[in-house]
Amino acid sequence: MSYISPCWVEVNLDVFEQNLRAIRDALTPETRVMLVAKADAYGHGAAPMARAAEPFVQMFGVATLHEGIELRRAGIRLPILILTPTLEPEIDEVLEHGLMPSVATRAYARKLSEAAVERGLPAGFHVEVDTGMGRAGVGETEAESFLHEVAALPGLSLEGLYTHF
Repeated sequence: MSYISPCWVEVNLDVFEQNLRAIRDALTPETRVMLVAKADAYGHGAAPMARAAEPFVQMFGVATLHEGIELRRAGIRLPILILTPTLEPEIDEVLEHGLMPSVATRAYARKLSEAAVERGLPAGFHVEVDTGMGRAGVGETEAESFLHEVAALPGLSLEGLYTHF
């Protein structure tokens, strides 16, 4: 016979804010913090968690385009990085909602550049470098040349570089 115990998570946003304040206070003023709020903030409610975190972080990370749109619709104005590469047909929505895509191919970077120039809006982006996980990103041996090439495309602004260990 199996017994399943009911479980739940209760998030106290006041304590969450106190924890973020403590983290922020321990860092130098120049240190930028990104709160990852993917998967509905891991089931805790992306919008309320993001609103509570806004005074303490400089940007948010989400897994998908639609998670980023959800935060924008909830009134979040800080930069939002989409950690999963978006598809070329999604570029218009990325730009429309002021989101930052992850760029891992030259073809995607060129399409993003064309769309940004056409709209007259600079598009910030990050590059993911694959350092061994093999899931997504530019190979580490080609990363330097890739960065130089895509950063030079018109309408684009390289905002950052990251890896998934």
